[in-house]
Amino acid sequence: MSKNEFICDCNIIHEDIVKDTLGKMPEDDIFNKLAEFFKILRRYNKSKNFICIRPK
Repeated sequence: MSKNEFICDCNIIHEDIVKDTLGKMPEDDIFNKLAEFFKILRRYNKSKNFICIRPK
């Protein structure tokens, strides 16, 4: 397998699709809130106070 086997040589950009996609994306604030939420979950999961409930 050569190094250039998977390189695409086309450079077509559909500006209308890019604009439509950017318009549908959530605000940066949403991403920041989600990131903070997952950080909290990660910290909680790592803490020693985390209790696993197992079925009997």
